[in-house]
Amino acid sequence: MKNVEKWSLRYAIVKPFFYLVYRLTYRYIFIEGLENIPVNKPVIIAPNHQNALMDALAIVMSLPSQPVFLSRADIFKNKIVASILYFFKLIPVFRIRDGKESLSKNQTTFDSSIRLLKKNKMLCLFPEAAHIGRKSMLPHKKAIPRISFLVGEKTNFEIDLYVVPVGINYSHYYDFRSDLFVRYGKPVGMKEYFDIYRHEGEIKATAALRERIFDELTRLCVHVPEKEDYDIYEQLFEIYWEKTCTFLGIKSQPENLVRAEQYIIKMLEPYLKESDERNKEILLVAKSYSRGKKELKLTERTLQKGKINFRNGLLNILILITLLPFATIGALLHCWLFWVSVYSFRGKIKDPQFYSSFSYVVMLIVFPLWVIILTAIFTFIIHNWLLSFFIVILSILCGIIGWEMWQLLLRLKNRFRFNRLERNGNANFKSLLDDRNYLVSMFEKILNQSGGIS
Repeated sequence: MKNVEKWSLRYAIVKPFFYLVYRLTYRYIFIEGLENIPVNKPVIIAPNHQNALMDALAIVMSLPSQPVFLSRADIFKNKIVASILYFFKLIPVFRIRDGKESLSKNQTTFDSSIRLLKKNKMLCLFPEAAHIGRKSMLPHKKAIPRISFLVGEKTNFEIDLYVVPVGINYSHYYDFRSDLFVRYGKPVGMKEYFDIYRHEGEIKATAALRERIFDELTRLCVHVPEKEDYDIYEQLFEIYWEKTCTFLGIKSQPENLVRAEQYIIKMLEPYLKESDERNKEILLVAKSYSRGKKELKLTERTLQKGKINFRNGLLNILILITLLPFATIGALLHCWLFWVSVYSFRGKIKDPQFYSSFSYVVMLIVFPLWVIILTAIFTFIIHNWLLSFFIVILSILCGIIGWEMWQLLLRLKNRFRFNRLERNGNANFKSLLDDRNYLVSMFEKILNQSGGIS
């Protein structure tokens, strides 16, 4: 942990490669609000935490600087892993579950944190201190207030310290080529809370700061307030986010997903609180709808599109045929790499929120080796390493095309399944559509009662 706050040349050299692999993981990455980060000031970055290591990477890859992270100490047990984590400026925080005797080691961590903040550097802590794996936040812990007030005391409360809340949101937590949204909020100046700390005590100051950060993050991320009702929100997010965008007068594009889902929460939360009986009924329908989609192997997108006609089917088939040569090249060269890095280990991991993290780490190791091997093979054939490397890069693009074509084929298959279920009068399919119509009419009723989108 010595000199962890110093700028690292090795870190700067390695980061672009890490970003390349990271960029392959997501289809779209939306970053906004970087102008909210104070310049040449000590800053604590405070993101919500839903997706294990990928949340930390979302911060690292969206910032030009080299932030220092405080992370749970149990991941530092392996010496090799620990050396890698230290290289990327992660330092351990010990919890009571790590053993009561280990808590004294936190003093070194706090000293390092205070030292780097006094040098106008950037420290990142997750206020929840654990990831949740859903669009909600856990109660915030005391780490940010504690470090803030410690550095305040060490500087006679003259330090111009800021906390910047960051909302991290995903279209899906571990699907390959999903979408990522990183929103930096307005900075929270610590002067106000230093005053509360000095005049009203640590307990009130800690509570006030925790509440403020929580409130700021709810404006930046999607936070479902009642975990018991999560299934209702989850289904309405899928069903109605595009229509909500239309109501709000914004384009139904991925960059507006968070705003749409936040509005759905705003409309739905008070309605669900009005009647427990009605709430239970809606929850049963939402769970039935979710279960029905899985049993019939239908996606929300398929149900929104409905049955496919001859013209649409022919158009999709023509697209597949046109791009088939590129997709075939990509699949032949890279499908094994995709399987190894995305699916091979999933049966061995208990927490799905670590799927993306393990996938990313495996890709970091396997991907450069495969690029080197492929380049060597093509060089042996055509005797030109530069051209060979260029061919390998093109083959990676073909691999992405292959992935997208596979997704298109799956969607096409879903649409034909929809046609077959409807044609055969499948009872479970009819029940599924009834559940969906119920949820849609319920939410439209809420919108009508509120006077529509405001």
